[in-house]
Amino acid sequence: MPDIHKRIEKAEKYLQKGKQEDALNEYLDALDDDPNNEYVRQTAADLCVTLGKSKEAAGLLSDLFNAQAAINDQAKAIANYKKLARLGTPTIDQTFKYAQFIEKSDKKQALEGYKVSVDAFKAADRSAEALDAFKHLVTLEATGKHYQDYAEYAGSAGDKKVAAAAFLKWAQLEPSSASTALARGYKLDNTNAELALAHATNLIAIGNPAEAVKVLKPITNDSSPAEFREQYVLALLADGHATEAEPFVWTLYQAKPQRMDEPSALVSALLRQENSS
Repeated sequence: MPDIHKRIEKAEKYLQKGKQEDALNEYLDALDDDPNNEYVRQTAADLCVTLGKSKEAAGLLSDLFNAQAAINDQAKAIANYKKLARLGTPTIDQTFKYAQFIEKSDKKQALEGYKVSVDAFKAADRSAEALDAFKHLVTLEATGKHYQDYAEYAGSAGDKKVAAAAFLKWAQLEPSSASTALARGYKLDNTNAELALAHATNLIAIGNPAEAVKVLKPITNDSSPAEFREQYVLALLADGHATEAEPFVWTLYQAKPQRMDEPSALVSALLRQENSS
């Protein structure tokens, strides 16, 4: 077996004499002997860049990035990705990994990397990777538009729970879109309690208490959190179901006696109900 150290020494002597092509050949031969030698691969890659051998350089840099990313050697991986990018050849998986590495140091470029990754993964029908890239994107920049896109793609990809949660975030970030976002999210996942409560609250606010009752009735009982029971009472009273609201009103009032609106509203509703019967 050839002595790799002798090849490296020979290559370095060639470099001292300015014979870069000969040095490169020695480094490549050394790499054949020891494919896992990072120093040799890095030196060969940099020589290829210097000599304008873009294709060879890209292959070496790509292998370096993959190996360094695999062991989370972020500093070296970032440096080699930038060299690779100047040759215009990173894969989408490399771009996605690079974006994760630079989240804290370069938010703007990381966002661009995630956007590129989302589009490329979607185009390649790699839905799991696209959803992962979307998750990183909305975490780094939580905008209504990002969450809307995330929700719609997750829904089309069949991940209803993720889609519903994203629709809820869209509604929270863009109140003007709340009615649409919450309705779409609830249709996908009616087991998401936070989403159901937000949807019902919005239905009451826009004057549709009957639908709010339908949303809250399956998930509201005496042991439900107070906010669920409160909205359920409001929906029942607004929809003319004072008798059904009565037990919830009194348990809420007993837990918080200073609460006067609900008992007053209940009495008024019961009187109206009695007068109309």
